[in-house]
Amino acid sequence: MAWELCLTLVRLGAALFILVLMAHRGWLARGMFLSALLLALSAAMTPWHIVQVFCSAVTDEGMVSLACALVAIYVFSGDMEQSGQNRRMMDMVARAVPSRALQFILFPALVGFFPIPGGAIFTCPLVEETARPFTLNNEHKALLNYWFRHIGEVVTPLSPGILLFAAMGDCSFLLLLLIGVPTFLWATAVGWFFFLRNLPRVLPQGTAEAAEEESSGFFLEALPMLASLALAVVLRLVCPALNAGFSITVAFVLGAVICRLQNRLPLKELPHMLLTKRTLNNMLVILGIFFFKAVLEEGDMLRPLGALAEGEAGLFLICTLTPLIAGILIGLLMGGIGVSAPVVLGVIQHYGAWDERIAWIALTVMFSYLAEQLSPMHVCLVVTAQYFQVSMSRLLRRVLLPAAVVAGGCILWFCVLLLMV
Repeated sequence: MAWELCLTLVRLGAALFILVLMAHRGWLARGMFLSALLLALSAAMTPWHIVQVFCSAVTDEGMVSLACALVAIYVFSGDMEQSGQNRRMMDMVARAVPSRALQFILFPALVGFFPIPGGAIFTCPLVEETARPFTLNNEHKALLNYWFRHIGEVVTPLSPGILLFAAMGDCSFLLLLLIGVPTFLWATAVGWFFFLRNLPRVLPQGTAEAAEEESSGFFLEALPMLASLALAVVLRLVCPALNAGFSITVAFVLGAVICRLQNRLPLKELPHMLLTKRTLNNMLVILGIFFFKAVLEEGDMLRPLGALAEGEAGLFLICTLTPLIAGILIGLLMGGIGVSAPVVLGVIQHYGAWDERIAWIALTVMFSYLAEQLSPMHVCLVVTAQYFQVSMSRLLRRVLLPAAVVAGGCILWFCVLLLMV
C-alpha cells in the first residue's frame, strides 16, 4: 500500500537523519542505538521484544566474529607499528615502486582485496608512511586511505556478500566477479582523478643494486602480513563453512605472534592494547550496527520498498534505491546485499526478468558498494577518521562527488550488460 511505503520512507529517513546528525557530533554508537530504538518503537515492538532483538544482535555469530576480527587486527597493526616493521617495509617497497601515487593505490587496495572488517586501521599507518615526502593534510590522507581501501570489494573472490548473492540468484560467482572488473577499474581511475592527479612524482632513493640486496629483507619484514593474508585465503578455501570473521581472527593472531617473535615485544603491553578507548568505542559501534540491522530485519521495514517496482523503470529503482538505503543504514557491503537481495530477486522474478538477472544483480552489488562508501556507519570510515583526527562528515562530503561519478559509470556498464545478456 502507498501509506505503508510512505511510512517506511519516513521511518528510514528519520533514522538516517538522526544517525548522520549524531555521527557529526562524534556520537555514532549512541546514534545507532537511539535510531534502532526509535525504529523498534515505531514498529510497535514491546520492550521485551526489543530486549530479545538486542540479545539476538549481541549473540549474532557475525557480530561476535567481527568483534574478534577487529581486536585481532588492532593488536596486529599495533605490533607492526610499535616494532617499526610498517615503516621498514614501506621504505623497501618504495624502492621497487617509483610512483608514490601507485603506492597510495596499491597498499589500501591490496589489503582491501581481503574482506578484513575494519581493515582500514591496518592501512592507515601505511598511507601515513607513504605520505611522508609530501605536505598532505590529514584529511587528504584519510581520503586516500578510505577511497582506495574498498575499490577491490566488487572483484575479490573472498567477498561473502557477492558469494551470497550469486548463490541466492543461482548465477555464476566467477561471472559476477568478472562483471565487477570494469567497476573496479573505473573506481580506481576516478579516485586517481580526484585525489592523486596533482600529486608530484617522488623518485625512490637508492640504487637498483641496493634494492636487490634488500629483497630478502623485505620478505622478512612483510612476513607477518603475508602469513596472515595467506592463512585467511587458505581458511576461506579449505573451510568455507567457517565464518569469515573467525578466519580473519585466526589469521591475524598468527601475524601478531610472528611479529612479536621477530621483534621480541613484551606481553605486558597487550592488555593495554585490548582496552584502549578506540578499541572499546569501535566494539560499541559494531554492536550498534548489528542491533540496528536486527531491528530492520525483525520489523520487516524494507519489504514495502518492493511496491515501488512498476516495470523495468521500477525494477531499476529497486536495484539502486534498496541497496543504497540498506547499505547506508547498515554500513556494510554484506549488510546492504543481505537486506536487499531478497527484495531484488523477488521483484526480478515477479516481472519476468529472471533471464537477465545477472545484470540486475550486478547493478545491486555496485550500488551496495557505493552505499557502503557513503555510510556514516561504515566501520572503516570511523577508524580512518579517528586515526587521522578528521571529521567524518567532511570525509563523506568529499567522497560524495567521486561516488556520483562512479555511479554514472556503473549505470552505463549496466546498460551494456543488459544488451549483452
